[in-house]
Amino acid sequence: MKIKPSINRIVLYTKDIERMVEFYTKHFDFKSHTEAGDRIIELISPNGGVSLLLHPAAKTAKQGQNCVKLVFDVPEFR
Repeated sequence: MKIKPSINRIVLYTKDIERMVEFYTKHFDFKSHTEAGDRIIELISPNGGVSLLLHPAAKTAKQGQNCVKLVFDVPEFR
């Protein structure tokens, strides 16, 4: 059986979450969502596309260093 994954979320690590939330909500009309007590902020695309998950970067991350994770959704299989 071939798996047909889809990318539904991209995790972006950042040292300035508030600035990124402002950018994506202002310029791309993303909606911001967070769960109580969670450090991750989800930015939801207005047209049903990929969601961005903003995660605090490690204190050791250097300015300008990129860290991205792609999240694939696949059906459960055995």
